[in-house]
Amino acid sequence: MSETNDLATLIDAIKRHIRSNAGGSALSTADRAVELFPEAPESHEIRASVLFLMERYEEAIVGFEAALELAPRRAATLVNLGAVYNRKQEYAKAVDVLRKAVLADKRSAEGFYNLGYAHRHLGQLAMAIPAYREAIRLSPRMADAHQNLGNVYLEMRNYPQAVASFTKALEIAPDHQRAIRGLQKAHEAISGVREKASPFGRLVDEQALEQGQATADRTYRTLAPADRFYDRQFLHQANQELEREVRTITGLLESELLPVLKKLNRSMAEGARAGTLITQRKELDAARAKLAMAGRKLDAATGRIEGHERTMCQ
Repeated sequence: MSETNDLATLIDAIKRHIRSNAGGSALSTADRAVELFPEAPESHEIRASVLFLMERYEEAIVGFEAALELAPRRAATLVNLGAVYNRKQEYAKAVDVLRKAVLADKRSAEGFYNLGYAHRHLGQLAMAIPAYREAIRLSPRMADAHQNLGNVYLEMRNYPQAVASFTKALEIAPDHQRAIRGLQKAHEAISGVREKASPFGRLVDEQALEQGQATADRTYRTLAPADRFYDRQFLHQANQELEREVRTITGLLESELLPVLKKLNRSMAEGARAGTLITQRKELDAARAKLAMAGRKLDAATGRIEGHERTMCQ
């Protein structure tokens, strides 16, 4: 490579070496960038990124921290450092760093994705959900975010939501093997549930109902201030969704189901023709199908809150 004193040119060369899987050349060029531009956070960050790709994680951490000493609120560097901690399975450290990242850049889909990943592996499932959902809001076609969100719902036994998340991941990436396996597990779990269905499609676990008093007497774990913020954020979103589905069901009852029932009853009382009754029964079936769909959405919303409650009691 020809000599250059231009940092942007050096970084472009490093990226070309990375794309060519030339790790040694990428690192030697990155070393030169740091030597020439020791006060530029970009030089330390690109070198740390090369080390991360070479799985030299401890050295990568030192490099990212050097970049952050020069630019403490640099969101991309914080996200990369959090990703290293995730790779090293040091998830508590990852959460600390990644919270700073998403505060520095509230539009960082990668930051929220990695934050969700860290929360999930700490067993903080209720914290993982809003992080993954925000990553998806910012980057709707991030298949890994949908797939990992599906895993969280699967662990929380919220199987309808797990199916929806895995299905979305496969719409984006049809060959996504982890999503394929997750979807299969969710369907198997649904098939194995021995519960009764109410007229609204909600699954009723009779054993859980019998344990209602025990649920009321649960002891909730103490949350740190940062955890309390994410806890409230999750509950706010979940309650908004629950309210929306309740309003949908109420509207369907008043605008579709009740009018069809009244019309059918009137037709039967007046001795209407069989064809008329058949048509009205079809209208009734269509209204009931809409109501059942709304009931399943309500079930999913309440399931998220119930799963959150289980997590808070862990």
